[in-house]
This record gives sequence, structure tokens and C-alpha cells, in this order.
Amino acid sequence: YVLIPVVYVRDAALFRRVVLAFCSMQLVCYAFFLSFPVGIERPELVDLRSNFLHWGLALNYVLDQPRNLFPSLHLANAFMISLLLYRVDRAIGRAALIWASLIGYSTLAAKHHLLGDVVAGIALALMVDRWLFAPATRAPLAADALYPRRNMGILLLAYPAGILLFYLLWRAGWQPFQWPPA
Repeated sequence: YVLIPVVYVRDAALFRRVVLAFCSMQLVCYAFFLSFPVGIERPELVDLRSNFLHWGLALNYVLDQPRNLFPSLHLANAFMISLLLYRVDRAIGRAALIWASLIGYSTLAAKHHLLGDVVAGIALALMVDRWLFAPATRAPLAADALYPRRNMGILLLAYPAGILLFYLLWRAGWQPFQWPPA
């Protein structure tokens, strides 16, 4: 989601608002992380060699530690960009909102966040959308304000390509982490 504005938003003023939105959300989240550190206990994973999903989840657990959860920055970023996309291109925005909702579900299912973290992340994105994107998109954007849709299609192909790469690495026996962590 972080790269979507780079490949899709051509208008300099709107792009500056996106950068301001990302920076603002980071600051708000880090203030919460420092003031109210929230963690989560994750389930024990077993037999990472026979199940790719468990291996991927274990890798994710190693890379993304179970602390600094409130509000969910995963969801704040995903919903913020989805709401911006909805404002500038309804069809792409609807698809992005569905994808962001799936990210929200996956953070709960994978024990990365609690429901309150998810709701707070979405609420933060809604506030940023209201304060930064709504004023910038009231008037129709110029015809050249956005890059062609194919740029975003190319970016979106990177996700399944990355999953395929990780699957092939898992099949080859690659173990880049110690599980359970020491």
C-alpha cells in the first residue's frame, strides 16, 4: 500500500498530502506506542516444514514482533490509501477497500492485532481522509493527475510473485529464522 501513491498519484499537491498523511499517521501511532505499549500473546506453531502457511506465519512472527499494536498501523495505512483511491477512482477504490478489509481480517486471524487495534487504525485512516484528502478531492482532478491504471496493475502483480518466491524458497528447505525464537 505504501507504494501505490508513487505509481498512481501524479498530481504534486495531492502527492504532498499523501506524504503528510503517512507522516501524520506514523507520528500519532508512535505516540500511542510509546504512551500505551500493547502486546499480544501468539499461539505456538509446530511443524514448519510440512505446512507452508505455518512457515509463512512463523516468518511473519519473526519479522513483526507482537508489540506496539494500538492503533494498527497496518490497517491505518491500508485504509488511508484505499479511501484516497476511492475518492479518485471509485472502481479501484472499492477493490482496495475490500483488500484492506481482508488485511484487517488477516491481522486478527494471524494474532497480529486485537479488535480494538484494528478499529482504532481504521478510525485514524478515516480522520486523515476527512482532514487531508476530502478537501483536496472536492473538485474533479485534472485529467493528468493520475498515472495510467496499468502502473498499479504491475505493482499488484508483485504481491503474488512474492508469495510464489517464498513458496519456492520453502519448498527448497530455506529456513531464514529460528523457530521458536530464542
